[in-house]
Amino acid sequence: MHNEAEFQQLMLERMQMLEEALCRAIAGVATQDDWAMICTECGVPIASFFKPEPRSDK
Repeated sequence: MHNEAEFQQLMLERMQMLEEALCRAIAGVATQDDWAMICTECGVPIASFFKPEPRSDK
């Protein structure tokens, strides 16, 4: 029973973190960690969004 209560608390904290990440994304100030969490929760590969940009050394 104790483990179930801990699990529920962890899930609540996880949902709160996701909500905060989504709020930052909507506001246009999400960090890469925020996007990684959003992608993970949606089941989208993070690598498809975070491809290295070509460098412009000119």
